[in-house]
Amino acid sequence: LQADERWNAAKQLHTRFYLLACYHLPLLVLHLDRYAPGWHWPKRGFSGKDEDDGEKNATTMGRNLQEYGLMPFSWFVSLLVGERGGSPIDMDRLLSLWDILLTTDDSSLRFFLALTVLEKHSDTLLMLSGDDLVTELGNIMQFKDGITLDGGFLGDEHDKKEEESTNDADAYSFVQAW
Repeated sequence: LQADERWNAAKQLHTRFYLLACYHLPLLVLHLDRYAPGWHWPKRGFSGKDEDDGEKNATTMGRNLQEYGLMPFSWFVSLLVGERGGSPIDMDRLLSLWDILLTTDDSSLRFFLALTVLEKHSDTLLMLSGDDLVTELGNIMQFKDGITLDGGFLGDEHDKKEEESTNDADAYSFVQAW
């Protein structure tokens, strides 16, 4: 597919996710819409456009919400595989996740997995606003900065340092817990 065709497909998938999130997580969606408008649109990192090429004020953002998306392009289009090589998820875990996604007849499973990530971090997101919310949401979407899918953050008593390599059983249990 051409880049614009991929972008249009991603917008359609992200729109469906947004409607699903409005139904299942209405309070979180209302909060995110207020403090991070356009959060559900795909992140436009592959277009080559400079993101800081103008004044970033409320009017500019309000007129161009699709340009300020925070959801990774890869979440729904390529099943969590990064656009520029690599994935934010360990390869063993990603393969276990693909085993489930590709062998299940339910095409909406990927949306519910994304909802699970938001739901697990909803308490934290609801306590933040402004740039802190945008930064934290971006970190959650990229699985960065000590955020794990089981809801732990660095410094939590139940958060453990992830090992470099995981075996198949660990990867399978990770996917099942997710």
